[in-house]
Amino acid sequence: NHSPVKGHASYLRVLKDLARRDPRIRGTIVGNSHPAERWRMGRLGIQGGCWYRCRSAVRNVPVVTVRRSVPRRDVISALQEADVFLLTSSWEASPLVVLEAMAAGTPWVSFDVGCVAQHAGGVVVRTIAEMTDVAHDLLSDAARRTELGVRGRAAVEQHHQWDVIVGCYEQLLLHRTVAPGDALA
Repeated sequence: NHSPVKGHASYLRVLKDLARRDPRIRGTIVGNSHPAERWRMGRLGIQGGCWYRCRSAVRNVPVVTVRRSVPRRDVISALQEADVFLLTSSWEASPLVVLEAMAAGTPWVSFDVGCVAQHAGGVVVRTIAEMTDVAHDLLSDAARRTELGVRGRAAVEQHHQWDVIVGCYEQLLLHRTVAPGDALA
């Protein structure tokens, strides 16, 4: 979604640099804006977050499109069709979109945010230049993309299916001694 922490400016820099190396490169930002809450401007239809900044910035990076109000099935399809997923957020707790990319079998490249380094199927980088280089290398190496995609998909199937997650919670709750007055977190 269009929040300043999503790092869309970094995404645009990476795509611009990638397009210089290969003019066939295309990228998409899929995310909804949210109503502008400041001074209750949302009631007038004014979008919040970085929506306007992104719409304006893509004029300088014609290889990138910005889409919103995309049906869920189309978002999943886009992840499945992508060669590489880039996460340029400057802050995340647990980026679900990385799990979605993994489930789609799409390799990912991300800055080291939240728990992303614990996930399989991608590469964690520190800088925009490093992200550009890693993305370029992956786009040039179909076998490596396939390998990472398979690892990510396997990790999702092994650790992130509802029956696995419910089983983990069940074990946690069944084997935890709870004293009266303790709150379960």
